[in-house]
Amino acid sequence: MLLPDDPSLYFEKLVVLAIPNCRLTGEIPSWLSKSTNLQVLDLSWNRFTGAIPNWIGGFTNLFYLDLSNNSFTGNIPKSLTRLQSLSIRDVSFEDPSQDFTFIYRLNENARNMQYTNIFRFPPMLDLSHNNLSGPIWKEFGNLKKLHIFNLNANILSGSIPSSLSEMTSLEVLDLSNNNISGSIPESLESLTFLSKFSVANNNLSGRIPSSGQFQLFPNSSFEGNHLCGDYLLQCQLEAPDNKPSRTGESDSDSDIAIDFSYGMALGFGLSLVIVVFRQQLFSF
Repeated sequence: MLLPDDPSLYFEKLVVLAIPNCRLTGEIPSWLSKSTNLQVLDLSWNRFTGAIPNWIGGFTNLFYLDLSNNSFTGNIPKSLTRLQSLSIRDVSFEDPSQDFTFIYRLNENARNMQYTNIFRFPPMLDLSHNNLSGPIWKEFGNLKKLHIFNLNANILSGSIPSSLSEMTSLEVLDLSNNNISGSIPESLESLTFLSKFSVANNNLSGRIPSSGQFQLFPNSSFEGNHLCGDYLLQCQLEAPDNKPSRTGESDSDSDIAIDFSYGMALGFGLSLVIVVFRQQLFSF
C-alpha cells in the first residue's frame, strides 16, 4: 500500500506520525516535509524504498525517528546530524496526550513498552535493517541529547568517528553488521551512560578499549572482527621480527651468546674425546 503523494496535503499541526508495520511501500511522500512541528516519526517495519529525504533534518522539534526495517538506500542524510532537538535544546510538549497509548519496541526480540506520554519516549535515531551505504558522519557527535543510535544491519563503510564520544547522553550504540573498518576509538570510553554497545560482524581490527563501560560489554559485542583485548584473544600488535630482545640485549650481544654456547659445546666434546683416548692409551 502506498501513502498518498498529493502535494496539496498539509498537516501543519501534526506532532506524531506513527504507522509502523503496515506494509507501506514506495518512497516517503514529499507532503510530509510541510509538517515542520513533527516530534515523533515512526515508519518502521514497512517496505519503504528510495533515499531518506534530506528535509527530515530540518524538523527542529523531531527527537524520535525510527525508519528501521525498511529498504532505504543511499547515504545517511548529513542533515540528520543537525536535528536541533537532539543537539541544542530539550524537548517539551505544550499538550501531551494522556488518553492514547504509544507502543515502543527497541528491537524484534524485545518486549513492547507502553507510554501514555510521548515525552517519555527515549530520544532515538534508528536506521537499522536497511540498505544504507557510505560513511558514518563525524558530525553525529553534535547530537548530545541522543540516547539511542542504531545503525545495525546496513552496508555502511569507513571508520568509526572518534567524535561519537561527544554524544554524551548515549545509552545504546549499535553499529553491528556493516562493513566498517579501522579500530574502535578509545575516546568512546568517555560515554559513561552507555549500557549497550555492539560492533559485531564488521571489518574492525586492533585493540578493544578496556576502560569505562567497555569493562561491562560481552564478547558478542565484538565478534566477527579482527579485534583483540582483555576479553578476546591477546593482542599481538608487533610482528615477531620486531620483538625487543630480553634485558635490552642488542643483536650483536645475542650473536656473541650463541657463538659462546656453540664454543662451549664444541670444547666439551673435544675434551671428552681426549679423555677417552688417554684411557685407552694407558690400558696398554
